[in-house]
Amino acid sequence: MSYEEVSKVWMNGRLVDFADAKIHAFSHVFHYGSAMFEGTRVYKTRNGPAAFRLDDHIERLYHSCKVYRMEIPYIAAEFKEAIFDTIRANGFDACYIRPVIYRGLGALGVNPFKSPVDVVIAVWKWGQYLGEDAVQNGVDVCVSSWNRMAPNTFPAMAKATGNYLNSMLIKMEAIVNGYTEGIALETPGSRSSSSRSPARCSTSPTRSSSPARRRRSRRYDRSITSRSDRAHGGPSRRDCKKTSSRSWTARPRTVSAA
Repeated sequence: MSYEEVSKVWMNGRLVDFADAKIHAFSHVFHYGSAMFEGTRVYKTRNGPAAFRLDDHIERLYHSCKVYRMEIPYIAAEFKEAIFDTIRANGFDACYIRPVIYRGLGALGVNPFKSPVDVVIAVWKWGQYLGEDAVQNGVDVCVSSWNRMAPNTFPAMAKATGNYLNSMLIKMEAIVNGYTEGIALETPGSRSSSSRSPARCSTSPTRSSSPARRRRSRRYDRSITSRSDRAHGGPSRRDCKKTSSRSWTARPRTVSAA
């Protein structure tokens, strides 16, 4: 992953140079992980650049912030236009979009209300998440010894940066043990998801996460990667509209040309 082609970042209402996109060391988010974010992509199409379900991702971002009592200081239409401005400023016809809402420089402590709500929009070129050949060849995955957090501990429906510490543990365990990705069971042990994908697959609550079980999990690599991650070179199954029991189609939103 390289940021060499990124020239501008949108911060609190204005575009700044990449080198100037900084936050203070005493920012609340730096100490307590108080940030919400989203992630979607712009694809190069025959009709020009197209942002994938951008309205839906923005809506989910606003919902995440509502859970954590963070009021975004822009209406959704303004936020969408700011994303387009950032893409145009960088001259990208295909890129990843990462808006972040975070608590900035204020008073430290677990009471976040004394810290302002700041906004960053970053875009960059990010290739296929699990590798350039993952779609064709699949990847090796394991069932992690880490579980997903229980819904009565953290609101998993909110896309909070702090939630991804759980994902990091799952991912690092997989890499150290020679796998590309880890699958984490939820607390009842009956459903699962990858470290970065919200896609689910059914599994037995009695299956263990022993080394032998993880070795056997290789046989799931094709079914999981083909249905969930798609190496994130394209839309995931969750981000698609179901048109039949066998068909899933994307619904892009076109980015207007500068």
